[in-house]
Amino acid sequence: MSNEGRKLSQKQQRFIDAYIELGNATEAAKQAGYKCRSYSAYGAVGSENLKKLKDFIDVRLAEIKSQRTADLTEVMEFLTSVLRGEVTETVFNPVTGLKEDIHANVKSRVDAARELLKRYPGKLDEERQKLLLEKLRAEIEDMRSGGAREQVLIVDDIDDGLMAEGTGDDGSDE
Repeated sequence: MSNEGRKLSQKQQRFIDAYIELGNATEAAKQAGYKCRSYSAYGAVGSENLKKLKDFIDVRLAEIKSQRTADLTEVMEFLTSVLRGEVTETVFNPVTGLKEDIHANVKSRVDAARELLKRYPGKLDEERQKLLLEKLRAEIEDMRSGGAREQVLIVDDIDDGLMAEGTGDDGSDE
């Protein structure tokens, strides 16, 4: 049966909120105001409500989650406000003994700027990413072809100190 258009009683709404808060159907039934003669009767009412109201509980949990969870826009706006020094925090001043509201310090503002830059890669970062992607594609192609491409290793084994000895560059006659 669909829950659309179905109205909940005040007790059912209180039960849902109490169950979400407590995680205990028996206690939620008591707190919601159901009148029962025994603890086990509250348990039966709670169990029955869990079955009947499961979909409503799921919807309410989703609402709570979306209200409590920051989305990307909110995070970006917060980081921007920290960067701009708009965010204040209350601190205790040991000298005056009073609480003071202070703006974000330079370190916090720099950290916010770094976090924002991670989300907005610059032109140089894009070029670096393209080069890394090309290198990765070449490595994948090399692996697919069985490593047929030869790698060239250039070894420079001439010691600069040996070159200087026989040339007379050090002022000797040799």
